[in-house]
Amino acid sequence: MKIVIAENIKKLRTEKGISQETLSERMGVSVQAVSKWENGLSCPDISLLPELGEFFGVTVDFLLTGKEADITKGECGLPNDGRLRIVQARGNKILGQNEYDSRLVIKLQMPKSSEQPRLNVDIWGSCSVDGDVNGNIQCGNGVSCANVGGGISCGDGVNCGNVGGGISAGDGVNCGNVGGSVTAGDDIHCGDIGADASTGGDIECAMIFGSVRSCEGDIDCTEIQGDVRCEGDITIQKDKPNRKAFIDNGFFNKK
Repeated sequence: MKIVIAENIKKLRTEKGISQETLSERMGVSVQAVSKWENGLSCPDISLLPELGEFFGVTVDFLLTGKEADITKGECGLPNDGRLRIVQARGNKILGQNEYDSRLVIKLQMPKSSEQPRLNVDIWGSCSVDGDVNGNIQCGNGVSCANVGGGISCGDGVNCGNVGGGISAGDGVNCGNVGGSVTAGDDIHCGDIGADASTGGDIECAMIFGSVRSCEGDIDCTEIQGDVRCEGDITIQKDKPNRKAFIDNGFFNKK
């Protein structure tokens, strides 16, 4: 690895449009010291490298080598320039980065399922996932995705395909079949529910294999195997089409 700190300091100082005197005052060293840095006669004290990097808005890696760290190898390598960035990581390996834009829907960098038997996803905010998630999803706000192998816990709404585990959502749920229980703050629209259901709104589904613990709205389904607590009307339609058939045949359109 070639060390090119002398050339980099001079280049960065020139680009910033400041003199050696200004840089020396900022770093608390003499003008002669800065001159020696830029001429390769000496190097800054190691304790000054982070401060130099912050002043110029670059990393220490860039100061030393002229190159940013490779984020695909799990190194951060982000300049300290005050910008808000969204970074996606798998374990300690960074997969990608985006500058914040309120109009931008960030696509989650999902690895192929063959790369890892089960992948859990932790989202601090809302996210749209292009593809399946074969593990659990923990989401601060809402999530929109395809099929989920595990369970989902979200602070907002859930729009997805089939879910292998249960769902806990602060808002409504719109999905395919659910292997576990469903707890939602608003309406539930889904296929079969493998266990219990609770909601602050309506339930429209196929079969409920457990009980309806609480429902502040109406229930429309094919069968409920357990007990029911409902403040609205209950409609049982034995010939109601299974929502999974619509999903498998491409008729399911997530809102």
